[in-house]
Amino acid sequence: MKKTLTSKYVAISGIAITLMIAAGFIRSLGEERKERQASVITEISSTLTPEQEIETPHIFVPYVQIQYDKNGNEKERTTGEIYFYGTSAKFSGVSAISERKRGIYRAQAYDLSLNGETNFDLKNFEESIPKKLSPQISGKKIEYQNIRIYLPISKQKALLAKPELTVEGFKEPLPGKICGNGFCFDLGISLETARNRLKLARVSLKTAGLSQFRFKSTAITTSFDLTSNWPSPSFGGDVLPTTREITKSGFNAAWNSFRNSGETATYEVRFVDPTDIYTLTDRATKHAVLFIVSVFLGFFSVEIFRRVRLHAMQYALVGASLVVFYLIVLSLSEHIPFVAAYAISVVASITLIRFYLSGVINNSSDANLFVVALIGLYGLLYVILSAEDFALLLGSILVFGLLGTVMMITRKIDWSNIELDLSDRKPLTGVEHD
Repeated sequence: MKKTLTSKYVAISGIAITLMIAAGFIRSLGEERKERQASVITEISSTLTPEQEIETPHIFVPYVQIQYDKNGNEKERTTGEIYFYGTSAKFSGVSAISERKRGIYRAQAYDLSLNGETNFDLKNFEESIPKKLSPQISGKKIEYQNIRIYLPISKQKALLAKPELTVEGFKEPLPGKICGNGFCFDLGISLETARNRLKLARVSLKTAGLSQFRFKSTAITTSFDLTSNWPSPSFGGDVLPTTREITKSGFNAAWNSFRNSGETATYEVRFVDPTDIYTLTDRATKHAVLFIVSVFLGFFSVEIFRRVRLHAMQYALVGASLVVFYLIVLSLSEHIPFVAAYAISVVASITLIRFYLSGVINNSSDANLFVVALIGLYGLLYVILSAEDFALLLGSILVFGLLGTVMMITRKIDWSNIELDLSDRKPLTGVEHD
């Protein structure tokens, strides 16, 4: 008899391991669905760029360098550009987030209005010209073309309208054209003329994007602020916001930075989905072992304190219903909000288990207590899933609490005789209940 009972609990341990493996397969299924979602977002981004990047404007001056031989004849002609960066820049943006769907998958798209100004100081521009381009070098001549302003924009196809650039002292916005990864604006004046004339350039543009926006500045000092109706931003880049205010209706963030002229400061914002169903389902399935062990300990407690024997198959069926719970959550949450999917899955799981226990345990009070405890576990799991920053802490507290409860309840059990006592009981196969 003792050997039979030992074999039973070895079988139950094997069942628990099998159920954990099954929960792992559900996690893998969630990862596959997430990869599919990523591919769909890539398809959406064929019309909306996923990573729009905009940089503060800077000045560049094309030049032609002519070298002569000893006899004064032209020997070589090369071209190049000289760059002048802003002394200060101040930009602000407003983004409106909307949801784009492709089948059951969705992504966060944004429309961004960006306005700002960059100050320049060209009074001593000669100091920024490389020595190799000095006109004093014999046998060399430097011909500078008209000054231009360059506005770097990584994905021009995402622009909702042609960007406007106005320069203080010029009546109309300058006409721009695509050149490289941005827009070029020809001022039609020489570098010498711009020395005292070009001091301030204003930019206004509208762009669309998907999930992420990056802003760069090459000015010495920069201030940048962004307002959005999205409540879950993630900040990156090499400069983090100096101030930020995040509410349920959106966020406002402000950056300030100081760099050497020409060095780049990067500000990055990702519009994160706080209810990413695949991330939440993955977190939930990580707690599957906790649920399985807790339920099996509950069954074991019934065997000890009510002096009844439960068959290994009864452990297996209830455990299987716990694993199916995660599959239902995953499949439903692709079509309805995660909260609703979780609630429906809990109700379905609890109803099934309560119905089954009514024919397994001969005491309805014990069955109800078991179900209430399971509802409490599901409730705690949802709290853990909702607490992004405190999920590990709450999970650790839950495990510690369950362990402490088991130790407290079983502290007076005579484990040396428990196996002999249980072996005298017959397995329950359906009994009358209160």
